[in-house]
Amino acid sequence: MKRILYFKRRLLKIILKILGVGSIGLMVSCTKYGAQTNTINMQLNGTVVSQDSVKAIEDIQVEVKNCFSNSKVITNNNGVFKLYPTIDEFENKIYLKISDIDGNLNGNFLSKDTVLSLTSEEKNNRHKQNIDIKLIRNE
Repeated sequence: MKRILYFKRRLLKIILKILGVGSIGLMVSCTKYGAQTNTINMQLNGTVVSQDSVKAIEDIQVEVKNCFSNSKVITNNNGVFKLYPTIDEFENKIYLKISDIDGNLNGNFLSKDTVLSLTSEEKNNRHKQNIDIKLIRNE
C-alpha cells in the first residue's frame, strides 16, 4: 500500500512539474507577442487658443494618450497643430493632453485633458479637423 502511495505521489510531482513548465512557456509567449490588434492612422488638425482673448497660443504641447505611436506635437505661431496618431480601429474616442511647456514665454496656461469623439465618417476618412481647444490663463 505504501509503495502504491509513493508511486502516486511521484507521478503527481512529475505531472505538476510538466504543467508548471508548460504554463510558464505559455505566459512568456503571450507577453512576448501580445494580442494582435488592428490599427488605423488618423490625422488630427486643430487650433489652441486662449479662452479669454480667443488669440492663438504657440508652443503648446498636444499629446494623444491612447495611441500606439509616440504622438506629441508643439503648436506653431498660429496655434495650429497636426497630429498623426495610430489608434485601435475599434476606438471611438481620442484622449488628448494639452500642456503649456514654455512657461511664461507666451503667457502661462493651465493644462487640460480632453476627449474627442470620432464619428464613423471621420474614422472612414481617417481625418478629424477643426478641433478647437481653449485654454484658461493661469494667473
